[in-house]
Amino acid sequence: MNVQMDGCDVVTAEINGINGNTATKDISVSLKGDHNYYYINRGLEAGLQVAELKDKTLHQTASIHYARHWSLLNYERKYRHISRVTVGDEIIYNEIQDN
Repeated sequence: MNVQMDGCDVVTAEINGINGNTATKDISVSLKGDHNYYYINRGLEAGLQVAELKDKTLHQTASIHYARHWSLLNYERKYRHISRVTVGDEIIYNEIQDN
């Protein structure tokens, strides 16, 4: 996915869970008080380590930029493709193409 900053929405919340799915290679991120499904598409395949992400983000307030995307299969926009994760001033994960 070729994501630009102007094609993203952002939510700021405490990260309370991170899990890897070996079947899909996705990494899911749970946010406190938020019932949407956030994921880094093919994050395991890209070399991200769940343990390292947990060390840097778990129980921290993070800004999650996710692609503003609508599809018939996701018409309620509950499944959110993570494009950037920041904690404070540190970018933990990024796939946004800066102009």
